[in-house]
Order: sequence, then structure tokens, then C-alpha cells
Amino acid sequence: MRKLDLSCMAAGRLSLDTYNCVMFPKLSYKNKEESLDLQGSNVDALVHTYKLHEKLFLELKSAFDNAGFQVSVVDRTQYNSEAIDWADMVVTAGGDGTFLMGASEIKSRDKPLVGFNTNPHKSSGYLCLPCSVNYGAAANLIRKKKFQWKFRTRIEVKLTGQFSKEPELIGIHLPKKEQSPSPSDQSVPITSQILPSRALNEIFLAERRPSQVTNVIIDVPGVPKTHVKCSGVCVSTGTGSTSWHMSMNRISLSKVHRLFKLAKVDFTPEDLVDITSEFNDSLQFPFDDSRMFYTLRDLIYSPITPDPSGLPAEAFTPSITIVSKCIAATIVIDGTRAWSFNDGTIAELVTKPEIALRTIHLPNI
Repeated sequence: MRKLDLSCMAAGRLSLDTYNCVMFPKLSYKNKEESLDLQGSNVDALVHTYKLHEKLFLELKSAFDNAGFQVSVVDRTQYNSEAIDWADMVVTAGGDGTFLMGASEIKSRDKPLVGFNTNPHKSSGYLCLPCSVNYGAAANLIRKKKFQWKFRTRIEVKLTGQFSKEPELIGIHLPKKEQSPSPSDQSVPITSQILPSRALNEIFLAERRPSQVTNVIIDVPGVPKTHVKCSGVCVSTGTGSTSWHMSMNRISLSKVHRLFKLAKVDFTPEDLVDITSEFNDSLQFPFDDSRMFYTLRDLIYSPITPDPSGLPAEAFTPSITIVSKCIAATIVIDGTRAWSFNDGTIAELVTKPEIALRTIHLPNI
């Protein structure tokens, strides 16, 4: 078993209040409360959720302290490569979103990540250990190395296009300044760069305006390059197959009912429920599957698109290349980081064993 030393870093979730503090540092606390109220937020509920998270977070930290770990605590604004390099293991406290944030900064397959859910009323995800877990027991099992390694497949993206220095990172949670050249800047050479973040859940490519049609050329093995129009392209891992991938591709009872009617097949209400559940359950695939699953969301069928016809609207693939024919598009990784993906930019998506995310499984909890 790989050596696991006694230092870990606990990264906490980003609350709406913290976000406002970062974005609007000069506002007084009273003004921040008023701002949250104007945003339609229930301030009392936010405070309650924050206090519950803080209580569970302190219990979690205490458990790792008592197990003999040296613990360093950072929030999302302090979470960086330097903090990660210090730790032998990264621990996230929050929900699946916090876990994804933790994974986004981990470049090495050798750095373990474990998540604990400290947001029980708003997060029932798949990536973190549940709140019912005994923190002390979990920390001691980790300390005694009584766990199994799990390696979750991640997606690497290589962008080819015109970049002044590096592909333009557009902040979603904590915005950063945009610095890329315009698509018409012919003085900037075409270069290729691998994006610094790997996708644990999914890659999503689309125009920034939801009403704008997304124009792309799709290239997957075994199918001719195809020009398609849709509302976005989602490329998911097995880990992400319970997330957006599931929401995009799941079928409703009403649709199954209509299909039975059209097929003139006798059925019972139980048949509808069973078949719908079986189909939706089949959308999930293993977290360590090396394949990706792409979905062309709201694919537009017309006499001229897809061109040529024959490309499945959704399918497994070992790799996928997407060429942008968009006006103002982005490529989003795990819903947290986005890069410009405008006309002429090429995105090559692959999975590799050496970029998988190292996590743990505690069989006795």
C-alpha cells in the first residue's frame, strides 16, 4: 500500500456570504445582509446552514487531530497548489461541489482526496462520505491504512487556437479578468495547450447565451466528422454519470407511456415504473470506466444538419474532438471553471490512467 503520512489539508465549502465578501469587500455586514435579502436569499436559513456546516467541520477537524494528523485548514480562496503540495492528503468538507473544487486543483495521481458531507439538508451526492459517518472512526481507519484506493477517471482537454499567453480562464465562482485576443487578431499564432484542470464529472461546451444555437463539428472514432447544431455538448465520465449526464438523458414516465401507446403494447402502471427506472438506472456507468459518454443536448434535426447524418446524439466514445463554429462560447469543466471556445478553437478530449483521481473507499463504514 502506498505510504500515507500524517498531514492533511481540510478545504471548506464556499458560502454565498463568503462569495459576497470576496466580490464586495467594502460592504458592511448590514449591507451584505440587505444584499442577500435582495437576491432572494433566506438569510436565517443561510445562517442556520452555515452554523451546521461549521459545527460538523470542527468535529471533522478534531477527529483528524485526535487521530494524529497534522491538519491545515484553508477555504476556497486559499486553496492552491502550494497548499496541496504541503499535504499528504486533501480532505474536503461540504458537498459534491466542494469535492469537485478540491479535485480541480489536484494534478497528480498520487495525491489522495477524500470528501465528507457537512451539508446534509442540501447535498445528497455521490462523492462524499455521508454525515452519518463517525468522523473519529473514519479518521482512525485512514490513519491505520484500513481502506482501499479508488481511481476515478478524469478528462484532459487540449485546446488549439489563438492565445496571447494561455487559454482564457473565465471565473464562474470567483471571476478573473479576461485576457485572450479576439478571434480576428491574425498577429497571434495558433498554438496548442493542455488546460490545467481535469474534469472529474463532465465537460460542457456551449454558447454563453442560452438562446444561442451552438455550432460545432464533432469528430469521434468510427464516424465521419459531423457538423451539428444543438444547445450544448456534454462529455461525461463515469463519476459524472449520476450528475448532469443523468439529468440530460433520463426519460420520464409520460414519455414511456406515450411510446407504449404508439406501439400499441399492453402495459400496467407497474410496467411503466419498472421500465422507466431500468432505463434511467442504465445511464450510470463505473467511475473507473476509461470511456466517455457524449450528449448533444437538444440536437437540431433539419434537412441540412447533422451533416452528414448518422452521428448518434449520445454515445460512448474513447475520445472526442470538437471544433467550435461558435460566436461567444465557453468550455466548462465540472461547472467551476470555463475557458473561451470561440470560432476555430479545437478541443481534444481524452482520458488517461496517469491523470485519474486517487480517492479512498472505507469498506467498514
